[in-house]
Amino acid sequence: MPKSKVSGLSLWLTDAHKEDLEFMKEYPSEVVGEFARLAIEFLQTGPNEKFFRQAGKKLKVPAETVEQGLEALGFLMLEAARVGLTDTPDMSASDMMAEALAINDLGFDEAGKAAIAGHYAGNVRQLREIISTQKLTTPHYKDLEWRLDVQVASRSARQQVQPTFMLKLHTVRNFQRLVSAEKKTFRSS
Repeated sequence: MPKSKVSGLSLWLTDAHKEDLEFMKEYPSEVVGEFARLAIEFLQTGPNEKFFRQAGKKLKVPAETVEQGLEALGFLMLEAARVGLTDTPDMSASDMMAEALAINDLGFDEAGKAAIAGHYAGNVRQLREIISTQKLTTPHYKDLEWRLDVQVASRSARQQVQPTFMLKLHTVRNFQRLVSAEKKTFRSS
C-alpha cells in the first residue's frame, strides 16, 4: 500500500491540543475508541457537563481534563476532514487517519490509532457537514453612504473649523455600520 500521498501530511494542532490529548494515551484502545465516538457526539450536540463529571470520576481525572480531551480529539477529526483525509484508490480514510496520527507523533499505540481512525472513517460525512455549517460567512457590500459635516463656528469656538466625515455601510444582510471620524483622525497624504 503506497503511503507517499500521505507522507507529507501534517495536521494543524497546537501544543495545547497535544497536551489535552496526553491523558488518553494511558487508556486501552477500547476507551480511546469510546473517546473518539464521544468526540464526534460532542461536535454534533455540544458540551454535556454532567457527562464530563461522570467520566472524570470514573477515570479519576478532573472533568475539565475530559472536556478538553474531547475538544482536542474533535478538533483533530475536524482538521483531518478539512484537509481531506478520505478514501482514495490507494488508501482508505482509516489508513490515512492512522498515518496522520503517526506523522503528528501524538503517542497513541497502534490499537489506539486504529480506534480513532476507525471512528473517523465511519463519520467523515458527518464531520464534513459540521465543517460546512461552521464556515464563516461575512456580510457582502451593498451600498455606502457618506457625508462630510463641517462646523465652521460655535458660540464657544469662533473661527474654528471642525470637520466630521461620516460613513454608513450597508450590506446584503441588512447589516449597517455607522462610522464617523473627526479632524484629529484624518490623515493627509
